[in-house]
Amino acid sequence: MSLLAPSSTIIRAAIINSVIALAIASLAEKGITPPVFLSGNVDGADEHNE
Repeated sequence: MSLLAPSSTIIRAAIINSVIALAIASLAEKGITPPVFLSGNVDGADEHNE
């Protein structure tokens, strides 16, 4: 049984999420409010995302 494919997918997802998080942190440090969407499961998300 090979775990190569699932582990590579998890690693790629972690790297992509890290890059996104660093970009958001960089924008926030510069005083720019990043355009982040809230989950539809969060109260007030529809209003925020519009």
